[in-house]
Amino acid sequence: MNTIISSDIVVPFIGFVLFFIVQATGRTSEKALTLTILLLSGGIFVLHYNAGETALFLLGLAFGLIIEIGLRKLGSQQKWSRASLLGIPYWLPFAWGIGFVVITRLGLFVRTLFL
Repeated sequence: MNTIISSDIVVPFIGFVLFFIVQATGRTSEKALTLTILLLSGGIFVLHYNAGETALFLLGLAFGLIIEIGLRKLGSQQKWSRASLLGIPYWLPFAWGIGFVVITRLGLFVRTLFL
């Protein structure tokens, strides 16, 4: 059984946690958060890339846009105080995109624990 957690799981997880801690403070501009998530996304792909992850990233980005903007238009469950892209922050769809990639990697890792 392979129980060693590789850097392609740990580094993105730590990056996400730090990103969302910084975002939650509310002291960082939307542009800085967007640049940060873009750098984090690029770093995750540079560190380790699996075939098909670009398509997965783009799929997550598209779903993020549809879901966040669509739900925003249907109701006001969530309000963003600093939102420039049709009522949502610029960085949010990119977070969805890289989230699709990281969750897939995590799922594949967990699957190896039971094989």
